[in-house]
Amino acid sequence: MPVTFYEIDAETGDEIIAFTRRGETVIMLRDAYTKRFIRRLYGVVAEVTNVFEYPPYYAKRSNPLYVDVKVGTYIPVEHIQQYKEIVDKFKEGSFGIINEFFGPDIARQSRIAGVEYTHIEPYIEPEAIYPEYVYYAIWHHYKNDEKEEKGYGRL
Repeated sequence: MPVTFYEIDAETGDEIIAFTRRGETVIMLRDAYTKRFIRRLYGVVAEVTNVFEYPPYYAKRSNPLYVDVKVGTYIPVEHIQQYKEIVDKFKEGSFGIINEFFGPDIARQSRIAGVEYTHIEPYIEPEAIYPEYVYYAIWHHYKNDEKEEKGYGRL
């Protein structure tokens, strides 16, 4: 039973593992310390965060900019084997979203802050199931100027 997916849950700190058993891929939530299984999962939420920061001490005329873009989707069991390719597509897509809102110069200077994997309870309906995705873009431009944008897309 080789483990094909191993990540830490960003919300609880538990382990999310996937393995193949009798020809079927199984995703389980496992306690990080006791290694006991908590429950079976039917998918994983993957979120890529992309950040651009232009602090006030670099900004001209006190015009700082902070951009935070989070792109995420729910990856069901049948696609969990390709999770690395899916996350790579979302990394590229997060740069595309910043490019769409702010242009290529800011998109080039942004960086990937991290990838988070979480589980959702079985009774909660995910916002987007792979190949669809949802993104949240938040930016601060002036002292009291904050804007948010939420959108959906499809790979």
